[in-house]
This record gives sequence, structure tokens and C-alpha cells, in this order.
Amino acid sequence: MYVKSARMNEKHLWEDWGLYIEKCDIGPPEANDIFVAVPWGKNIDLSEVNGPVTYKKRNIQMELGGIMEKKEWRTFLSGFMNEYHGKEIKIIFDDDSAFYYKGRFYVKSDIERTARIGKFDVEVIAEPYKYEIHDSQEPWKWDPFNFVSGVIRYIGEVEITEAGKQIVIPRGNMLTVPVFQVFKSSNLKARCGGRAYMLKDGRNRYPQIKVGGREEVPLDFEGTGTVKIYYRGGSL
Repeated sequence: MYVKSARMNEKHLWEDWGLYIEKCDIGPPEANDIFVAVPWGKNIDLSEVNGPVTYKKRNIQMELGGIMEKKEWRTFLSGFMNEYHGKEIKIIFDDDSAFYYKGRFYVKSDIERTARIGKFDVEVIAEPYKYEIHDSQEPWKWDPFNFVSGVIRYIGEVEITEAGKQIVIPRGNMLTVPVFQVFKSSNLKARCGGRAYMLKDGRNRYPQIKVGGREEVPLDFEGTGTVKIYYRGGSL
């Protein structure tokens, strides 16, 4: 029997807590739009003048339910709040298991009990994007992968020789700044958008380099060394 549920951090609501999701409303994030009023004219939309649209946090509201002896519910809710209330969580819904939401979790109501059935409301104030389960350094797996909308982002460790190397980052729905972890480098550079960026041993991050948006991003490497590119895709 299928029970609508989710995993929160290291525990599953149904398998570990005996809770199912009775209702779930994942609200869309509000866009940070910018409209400038012009006298005797219509407003000017400047929302995308400085780049793609950004978003505010989103609310995830759920009603959780379960079955246990009526006298056990009070102790149960105390333990549940000790685990999650007011804390940051990562939540993966069973019916959208290729992504996780990240946010702060709140219990919003007391238990409503009818015989052995109990229900209570919770809320997650989440970041606007849901994040892909696997980043660019984690091999993708068959089970959560969506063959309709999923993107294989695995890059792994890449050796750059004197012949150079091009790595093409696939398109996506969320711009992000990658991290370049470099080992045993010599005059190693990454070229992106006509500019060259020096890469030294250790962690390198340039806010000017953004990947995962609407277009593929080719990164051209020259020099020598070994590089790992870390980034994670996301979607609304």
C-alpha cells in the first residue's frame, strides 16, 4: 500500500515515525520583481535587467497524521518536536525523490485526536529552489533519476594535460557558482565567457563563473593539474 510520506534528515516520516502526509501544499516562491512607475505611462519592468529573476523563500505546509493509542500522542509529539521544531531540515518527498527542499521546520498546531487517529500541522520555510539529490561529484543512480526531466551532471575528477581540456556544463533551471578543487597544478587556468581565471591548488571559487542556467557553459582549461568541479542543480 502506498502511503504519501517523506524523509526528513536521516529519518522517514512513515517508516521511522509512523506518520503519513494527509495534506501538502508546496507554495510557489514569490519573485523579486521590480516595477518602476513612470508618470503618465505604464510601469517599466526591470526585474531581469541585472540577470535572471530571483525568488524569496517558499512555504511548505503539511498536515501529518498517524495512529497510536490516544494516551501516547502527547509524549510522541514532544519527541517529534525535540527532533525537528525550529531546526533546519532537508526534506525529500517520496513522489519527488530526485530533489530535496532545505529550510527551517516548525510544528504549527497541537494534536487533533479522534480515538487513536491523531493529526497536527507543520510548516517548512524553505529556500526557493529544490535541489538535485546528486551533485556533480556524486555518480547518478537509477532509482531516483527522472528520465523525462533529469540531467546527469556527474563530472568526476578530470586530469588537465598540456593539450588542454574542455568541460561542458549542461543547462538547467538554477544558476549557481561552482567550486574548483585543484590538485598538483601548474599554471592552470579556466576560460569562461572570454575571460581566464587562475586556478591554484586547493579550493577556487569565482562569482563571475555561473553554471546551471538556461544555456550550456563550456569551460576551457589550459596548463596542467587535476580538477574536481563541484556544483548542484536545482528547480522551482
